[in-house]
Amino acid sequence: MTGFRIELRRTPVRWWSIPLLALALSMVLFVGGDWDTSWPRASAAITRADLPLMIAALALTAQRVSALHRGRNEALLASRSRSRLELTSLAADVTWLAAVYLTVTAVVWAMMWSRGAPGGPWLEYPLFGICGVVFAAALGHTLGRLVPGRFTGLLAAGLGYLLFLVVFPSGESPLTATVGYEAIDLRLADAHLGWRLALTTLAVLVAAGTVYLVTRDRRRPLIALIPVTAVLVGLAAMPSGSESPLVQPREASGSACADIDGGGEVCVWPEHEHRLTEAVGAATRVSEAATDVLPMTITHREQGLERGAAGGFTLDHGAADTLATLAREYVDRAIPYCADWGEQQLAAHSSLRLWLDARARGLEKLPDYNYQSFGGSDYRTEVEETLTRPDAEQQQHARTWVETAKAVTC
Repeated sequence: MTGFRIELRRTPVRWWSIPLLALALSMVLFVGGDWDTSWPRASAAITRADLPLMIAALALTAQRVSALHRGRNEALLASRSRSRLELTSLAADVTWLAAVYLTVTAVVWAMMWSRGAPGGPWLEYPLFGICGVVFAAALGHTLGRLVPGRFTGLLAAGLGYLLFLVVFPSGESPLTATVGYEAIDLRLADAHLGWRLALTTLAVLVAAGTVYLVTRDRRRPLIALIPVTAVLVGLAAMPSGSESPLVQPREASGSACADIDGGGEVCVWPEHEHRLTEAVGAATRVSEAATDVLPMTITHREQGLERGAAGGFTLDHGAADTLATLAREYVDRAIPYCADWGEQQLAAHSSLRLWLDARARGLEKLPDYNYQSFGGSDYRTEVEETLTRPDAEQQQHARTWVETAKAVTC
């Protein structure tokens, strides 16, 4: 039996694989918003499993390596190459942890395929997650080698919590534990994925180099310091923060479109083709609500299909948000924003958005959103009062908002 197979059978990580699988699946299935409507969201949701797995990888590998060097395994250490033993141990731990992550991935993909969702998985997210597990395991291995003690595992778990939830919070760094919510028009930034791969590779090299730093044989300490220095430089140089977001805009390679009854068109991302009927129905309701106020035919495009263009509706936040964003887009295209507008024009434009949204939804009162007021004018009250009037009076009052907004043009 090879050394790797021996380590696979003797590592305590294997006993943790079942509870970790249950925890990781729970993070994906029950934490955060729904993701089963599109492959981009499902692919990103899998990274939620990375948080418990990375903390566990850091703690378990640190505790295992620490126990290996606390004086009870002299015969084992003497009978095998120390560097080979430790790297084989790390490989076995990573294999069990990666198997848990890949099992979660397979479950999510199977659920998506069973629903017949168009498109397919975005493979950069499984790669992102596996890199996180390997990085955390290598870091834990190094910590256990440098600070062997009875409570090294607990120390590593606390360090992992701080590292992946506080120092590198979600959405800001290649070392973040999860990507978070993923809009269909965004995808993982190439720069961040590249840095995550590089830092993971360096972390493994550091774990290997630690053998030479701590061993009694001091003939090659400088060689071992090279990857350590490289990791420190990489951590200092990696992109992070608002100037380098973890996700980047996605270029549209096509779209799925359908006509609206009475004129106009609705276009969605190819992955949302199965929701095109839903989008057309919502756009029809907005168009009907705008009758005799803003009669026009427009092409509604899902967010991100036209980079730099005004508007763009969304399908990923529920039916109410779809109607709200379609109403916003309708008003924005009928009366484009003008930089020379004053408070009255801004308030009239916003009032039109709110009124059209409420009309499309059949509401007589605005939802409890925190709408911004321009210049202190409470146009929310005016819109709600308008919604209580008969339809003809509502349309007449809404036309006064149209006239006010169009009074100043660019």
